[in-house]
Amino acid sequence: MNVNDLKEYQKKERTYEIHLFRRFDSNTTPGAGFSFEVDQDGVAIGIDANEARLANWRGCISGEFDVTDQGVVEEEWIIDVPASGVCSCGERVELTDGLENYCSKCGTCYNLSGQKVLGRAAWERAGGSSLAGEVWDEEA
Repeated sequence: MNVNDLKEYQKKERTYEIHLFRRFDSNTTPGAGFSFEVDQDGVAIGIDANEARLANWRGCISGEFDVTDQGVVEEEWIIDVPASGVCSCGERVELTDGLENYCSKCGTCYNLSGQKVLGRAAWERAGGSSLAGEVWDEEA
């Protein structure tokens, strides 16, 4: 039995990103307001990519909206990148479920450790849940 049947296996990884936002709190509705991602100089990023976003930005900056400018605030984002590996068919498979992670190209099922396993449909056909997550041994 292989410890891992996926090629190019990558362990789950946690990364951290710092994002800056210009925040405007509503003066009329507690907990509401606007937040726009900005660069280090406080310039809004991608503000003109969406008409509604641009209109909201202008309303906050011009004083048209009843908001309080909180200035630039920093947020730390925690990003969990799931474990993954390359299936024998060449498709990368993300491993997010403890027992069943199917290759979207060929349908091979892997557990969270990257071992080939019998998927739910196979063990249900076999008569029950006793085979759930059983390692797929091609030599057996």
